[in-house]
Amino acid sequence: MGQEAAALDGPGSLPGIGLPLRALVSTVRNPAGRASALLVLFRRSDAPEFRRRDGLLADLLARRAAAVIEARYDSLTGLFARHAFEPRVRQLVAEKPAGPWTFLYIDADRLHSINDNHGMQVGDRLLVKLGELIRARLIPGGAAARMSGDRFAILLPAAEADAMNFAEGLRTAIAALTPQSLGAAPEPKLVSSLSVGVAPFPSADADPRVVLGAAESACRAAKRRGRNRVELYSPGGDTTMISQVGAALPGADADAVRMILEGNKLSLHAQLIAPLPACSAPTPHFELLLRVQDEQGNPVGPARFLGDAKTLNLMSAVDRWVVRETLAQLRPRAALLEGGTVVLTINISGQSLVDEQFAEWLVAQVRNSGIDPQALCFEFCEDEVMEHQAEAEELMHELRGLGCRIALDDFGTGNASLASLRALPLTMLKIDGSFVRDVLKNPRAEAMVQGLTHLARSAGFLSVAESVETDEVRLRLAGMGVDFAQGFAVGRPGPLAEAMRDLPTWASGGRRRRGGAPERGGGEERGRGEHKQE
Repeated sequence: MGQEAAALDGPGSLPGIGLPLRALVSTVRNPAGRASALLVLFRRSDAPEFRRRDGLLADLLARRAAAVIEARYDSLTGLFARHAFEPRVRQLVAEKPAGPWTFLYIDADRLHSINDNHGMQVGDRLLVKLGELIRARLIPGGAAARMSGDRFAILLPAAEADAMNFAEGLRTAIAALTPQSLGAAPEPKLVSSLSVGVAPFPSADADPRVVLGAAESACRAAKRRGRNRVELYSPGGDTTMISQVGAALPGADADAVRMILEGNKLSLHAQLIAPLPACSAPTPHFELLLRVQDEQGNPVGPARFLGDAKTLNLMSAVDRWVVRETLAQLRPRAALLEGGTVVLTINISGQSLVDEQFAEWLVAQVRNSGIDPQALCFEFCEDEVMEHQAEAEELMHELRGLGCRIALDDFGTGNASLASLRALPLTMLKIDGSFVRDVLKNPRAEAMVQGLTHLARSAGFLSVAESVETDEVRLRLAGMGVDFAQGFAVGRPGPLAEAMRDLPTWASGGRRRRGGAPERGGGEERGRGEHKQE
């Protein structure tokens, strides 16, 4: 016999044949050496016994079968590989040209975060479970493939309604998984979900590649609208789908959001982020805050507007407005900003991270602005960076490559690991205000601020304490070695136009008093979620 083949002799028969048989079995192994199938050769029991050359032939056939399986099927899930999926799709559609046919495009949400927080083995178990669910539920005559690490495609011989039900069943089953079912620890919290796009074939002669692209577009829309949902492709484009979603969400006024965006109802305020005595790079920073004009034209907090924009997945449009307006106000003063004498900080939302056009657009805006990139800092929320780590990391590296600065906001409240921080090209960590406010009365809060400050300095980042509301807190933070402070005790927000008028003084260092400087203009202190484009 061959090295793998083994003869099985004795009475036995195949169902429906009834003849006694001999069997020669050879193991089909995947690239990792694990058994993935068995290849069995049969002979009638009254035929000559299997010999060594038969075993060698069986081993050869098993290796060829393994090569075919490896080339056509994904080793983790058992579904078609991407390059084998398209020929299979064309074959199935050609056999039944009248249809109906519908594509599903699936993205396993937050797989990067699951891998980082729980280990690759837990992420793999989630993908295996999804593959099992797809195979168990796949309608006969359909096909499914793993297209890339966390993305899957399914062709169903079904109309739109049945395909939507199929997709919703998968989404519900994955959302119901528990950490224990995937072999994960209960903490940090594991959230498993799917974003699914559905696109029916519009006609019998439709190009499958075009329809699959439509399903992928709908999947991206599902991700932009918060993930863990099923979206049906709309030929009217993304605007149509946003309108449909907005109509279904009580309290989210899509018309009001668009009227504010397009009707000159937004303005920018700036709040000083002042260097403290320990800071080795005492350049004054200003964070840009969004304000909405009321009916009398007075600037008010944007909480309702931003809440609706987030619900309607229009935060990318808000971010674009902020970037364009900021650069427009800075451009006449570009000479004063050479060398980054003053730094303006712009918030970027999580929805913009998953907007496929936003990163390229933002980089082009910075590159063509005529403003020294060192004068620009882009701020990202820790939770959103961890949720969209691959997209965030790519954008951050592009911006740092231009010379911009990068800040991570609300640090200490999310799931960022030290390994994640090492991968991010940060220049600044902003310590969440919930720790800072209690630094004088809560030893744990004080220890957290001290530890995060030390972590930032060890990693080569500048540290910023948010929500600094009293001089006593400011002085305590200065004694702990924090680099910058932001809050009531440092400066209140005022119109960006006023800060721009004072720019020559700031740029020359005349008002660069460590620990803060008096600010003109009213308004509230920077509050979490009130001003951010998220």
